[in-house]
Amino acid sequence: MVLGVGYGFAFTTRRTEVVMDARFHPAQAALAIGDVERLASLLSADPELATARSQRSHPTILQCLVLTMPPVDALERLIDLLADHGAELTHPLIAASGIDNLRAIAKLLDLGARIEGNGRWSPLEEALYWGNKASVSLRLERGAVVGNLRTAAALGDMDWIARCFDVAGALSAAAGEVAWPFN
Repeated sequence: MVLGVGYGFAFTTRRTEVVMDARFHPAQAALAIGDVERLASLLSADPELATARSQRSHPTILQCLVLTMPPVDALERLIDLLADHGAELTHPLIAASGIDNLRAIAKLLDLGARIEGNGRWSPLEEALYWGNKASVSLRLERGAVVGNLRTAAALGDMDWIARCFDVAGALSAAAGEVAWPFN
């Protein structure tokens, strides 16, 4: 299925339809082929493109990039470019964790994305939810902590799980908020 046309070619996706607002189509085309120079030109012409939100599909161009699998060769340079233009990093980190995009995860963490997530859902929880063992391992190696019953149970951390219940068997504050990634 052709999703958009830009920069002289059509781009497609294998999984789902990925049609952001029309403003983002040229940038999506540049991302699809890893064209750093074209994306830089688009950002020069529209400096808010890196921080703008689409009303459809991926909310930001950086999230679109990290959810593209397999990643383009220029992935890290494209992430750097978008970060240099103010792109928010933590939500794309959570998204990359959901599809096991290890290159994007490492780069976003290096740039300062919050390893503990957005306060409601963490990249570790996202990786655990989708069963992405490599992403889970990378997160733990980089310092992610078990912070609630969800992560403790998914990791089989029986000591932490025990802290989530009081002597009467009721949930304790250590269990954390009952949450999921969607508002």
